[in-house]
Amino acid sequence: MQLLTLLLSATLQAGNAPQPPNILLLLADDQRPDTVSAWGNDSISTPNIDALAQAGYSLQEAHCMGSPHGAVCQPSRAMLHTGRAYHQLNIKDLSGRPLLGEILGSAGYRTFGTGKWHNAKESFQRSFQEGSSIFFGGMCDHDAVKLIDLADGAYDNQRTGRVTPAICSPMLPSNSCVARMIPNRSFARSPSPRLMIRARHRTRSPSTTTTSARPCRPTSCPSILL
Repeated sequence: MQLLTLLLSATLQAGNAPQPPNILLLLADDQRPDTVSAWGNDSISTPNIDALAQAGYSLQEAHCMGSPHGAVCQPSRAMLHTGRAYHQLNIKDLSGRPLLGEILGSAGYRTFGTGKWHNAKESFQRSFQEGSSIFFGGMCDHDAVKLIDLADGAYDNQRTGRVTPAICSPMLPSNSCVARMIPNRSFARSPSPRLMIRARHRTRSPSTTTTSARPCRPTSCPSILL
């Protein structure tokens, strides 16, 4: 899996840690590459995305290879989690392919996912040990989003929620915002390396700004922006 190799090789450059690095993967739903200031757009400000680009690696030639419908996030997510090309996959349920979280989980990682997953419940359950506020599907009514949690290998707490504006910077979460996404204290304090994936329930316009938006501080762990 090319993505897994790239993630681990990049983060391990930060130093000789006694255990593998934690990985936080943020997936912006259908965000256009020309909406990033660091990539040449002078009309908008995306300070946190720019900070990630400056502190790590920017892969500007990574493209979605196609989609059978308007929900381009489905094949994008499928390729991201399998490292396979679009024409090699069953993008609906990712059957027959090992997944990023599945491989890291078997290597000792504690895996958690939250947000949108348009690739079937079975593949999410195969990839993650835990999950909260998961939305299975493509489009939805933002005032009535069907959410569910994953705990102890089973789905539970099905409910209807409402998509609200971002609680932190609309550009990307800050450290305090990431802390709010963590499911529980046991996950946050886990001695095992952790994989956490956050996918937005809806597209957020990068031109929207708030007075509280602040650039994130670069860490010792390099980032990969694609």
